Amino acid sequence: MIRMCNECLRVNAHHPHCPEADDAPEPTFTLWLSEHTTDSLLFTEGEMRGASKTWGFDPSVVIEDGEADIINEAGIVIGGCYVNEEAL
Repeated sequence: MIRMCNECLRVNAHHPHCPEADDAPEPTFTLWLSEHTTDSLLFTEGEMRGASKTWGFDPSVVIEDGEADIINEAGIVIGGCYVNEEAL
């Protein structure tokens, strides 16, 4: 059976770190806030989902779109969370 990777369009193979591969690395995430000088690295999806409860962003948007904004009550973006590129 011929398999074609939807991500890298290789037949019966994947590029290094392809998210479609069985041995793909687990994604990591970065949480940034405009009021902080350093970003927070989140090593698991569980950590990212926990941060979403604290900071009020939608974790499903991070998973589906790669990034979600953190917006304050005045509608101003004060931070965000994104999937790190090396995991993609």
